[in-house]
Amino acid sequence: MRLRCLRSEESQIIATLHQINEENVPAVGTIPIERMQHFARIAARFTVAESGGEPVAMLIAIAPDGDYDSPNFLWFRERRESFLYVDRIAVGEHHRRRGIGGLLYEDLFAVAKERGFPAVTCEVNLEPRNDRSLDFHASLGFVEVGRARAKGHLVAYLEREIDLTECAKAT
Repeated sequence: MRLRCLRSEESQIIATLHQINEENVPAVGTIPIERMQHFARIAARFTVAESGGEPVAMLIAIAPDGDYDSPNFLWFRERRESFLYVDRIAVGEHHRRRGIGGLLYEDLFAVAKERGFPAVTCEVNLEPRNDRSLDFHASLGFVEVGRARAKGHLVAYLEREIDLTECAKAT
């Protein structure tokens, strides 16, 4: 498994990742491909997991200054000065339950630490309830910090603190 950052000009990969996103609805929200292209331009981190040179999963994280209007993102921005917001994580159907989601998050935690972000945030549906995602995020150290109704769904807002006391030293 190889993790790498997506480049905004990789339109074929973006199309494949869009298909992976749509396979994961309703666990993640459906979006038009133009929104996926927008993420490629504005994301603080758009990580692609590849197997055999093919994209099989993704994680999209937005910084507080990102050009993004999601009510869930804005909820965190109103309450925190600094964080990385995970808008979505999606793994292709034939690659699920193999630890890829954990690898994507571990990579993001390292990026957050390196860039000085004290928290990684996200939301998970409570209606309809997504127990698999709630359990997954709890296993990574996320805790609930709020709830709200967004786009007709009740969601739990989750946060994982990042220990910045031992930031990497420049060599």
